[in-house]
Amino acid sequence: MAYIIKNSGGIQLITGTGADNKGLNLPVVDNASTNSTSGVSKGSLVFDDTTKQIYRFTGTEWASGAGTSGTSGSSGSSGSSGSSGTSGTSGAQGPQGISAGQMYYFNLSATASVNGYRDLSTTPLPNGGTYSIETMTGNESAHLVETFITEPLGFSIIPAGVQRFHLHFLKDSVGDDIEAYVEIRLANSAGTPIGPTLSTGKNYIGWNDSVTTVETLVDLTLPTTGIDPTNRMIANIYLDNKDSNSRTVQWHTEGTDDYSYVMTSVGVVNGTSGTSGTSVSVSGVNNYVVKFTSSTTVGTSSILDNGTSIVGGYSQTPLQGTILDGITSVLGSLQSWASSSYSGDVLYSEISNEELSFGQLCYRTSSGQWGLADATSVGATSTSILGICVAGNHGEGEATSILINGFVETTYATSTIIGEPVFMKASTPAGYMTSAAPSGSGNIVRIVGHTFWTTTGQNNGVYILRFNPDNTWIEL
Repeated sequence: MAYIIKNSGGIQLITGTGADNKGLNLPVVDNASTNSTSGVSKGSLVFDDTTKQIYRFTGTEWASGAGTSGTSGSSGSSGSSGSSGTSGTSGAQGPQGISAGQMYYFNLSATASVNGYRDLSTTPLPNGGTYSIETMTGNESAHLVETFITEPLGFSIIPAGVQRFHLHFLKDSVGDDIEAYVEIRLANSAGTPIGPTLSTGKNYIGWNDSVTTVETLVDLTLPTTGIDPTNRMIANIYLDNKDSNSRTVQWHTEGTDDYSYVMTSVGVVNGTSGTSGTSVSVSGVNNYVVKFTSSTTVGTSSILDNGTSIVGGYSQTPLQGTILDGITSVLGSLQSWASSSYSGDVLYSEISNEELSFGQLCYRTSSGQWGLADATSVGATSTSILGICVAGNHGEGEATSILINGFVETTYATSTIIGEPVFMKASTPAGYMTSAAPSGSGNIVRIVGHTFWTTTGQNNGVYILRFNPDNTWIEL
């Protein structure tokens, strides 16, 4: 073992074994001692047991043995991300929007059809944007920006709901205190105001910057309101200047960015019906597609022959008579037929070879025309193709129409029992039918159909024949 001891007792260097016999041992003092400088040599070291630090004596004072901080080391690599925290609570629900209805656009550059108004229309203009400059005096109220009017509205009910006006403004300064609102009022078809004036709430015009417009919304809630479909709607846009100084503001509309409009509670209105087409399909079996004139309708309207065209290659419209709903309901339809009614297979654009009247029995001649049938003797008048004239009175060589199978109202048949057979009659004049079979020598017995309704059983007192002529006959 070696012991080196400074004779002042300040330092002892010990080498040996054991926890107390290793290293450099400094004198251990309390803090009061380190504050004392009496009898201490410059360069002395002590360990302050109070502060747990080494102090050195500079010759005038004790200084901490700690040196200045070294430079910071480089940062270590980042640790892995922690797990995500739980979601926060949902925010409060925003205000409820309004139901979208028909939109009307403020067309400032379009003059309305009523003098003194601009156009408020369901159709926006394709123009670029436009605006009006409004200068107001200090504290001016109800400054009119512009007045608009619609065309006749075309509906009879304004549903209950919010009418929301979207207006675009640009004011000179952020501090300008200006409010906007709209007043509406019904007008008659001539544009004369009627009824009360209704106002939206007022809303402050905001600010984006000196060149960007701001949208201002004002609402008016209406109850369900009945109106005349020819009524129009007037809409006036107003401003209130809340400042004591004069102010200028621009109101913008049209274009792609700043179109001012109102979203109403009214549904989109259907347009008016177009003109009638050139043809119509008649439901039922074995009916034809026919062309009607502008004065006729499908159903029980009378259709007169005017010599114009019909689809299917024919050259004229149905002749005089009423086209009904076939035989879909015998008791509910044929029993209520009026005079000059028919339904079935009809040949149009036929030619008569003598004067024919509605309901008369006809035969087809060898020349392809139609004359009055007669059972007096054998020949074309009794054995040819048979038909019923379903046109008005037409003379020789004139166009006519012939029913070859179906139902027809006629005054040229005599029968009093529903369901009994009806024969071609041997008579002068020709063209008649009867329930009594011909009995004279040389007469032709030929069934032409059966009685469907007698004059006493039919609601309108007319006779209805089920026309279905037999292709066979008997010569007496």
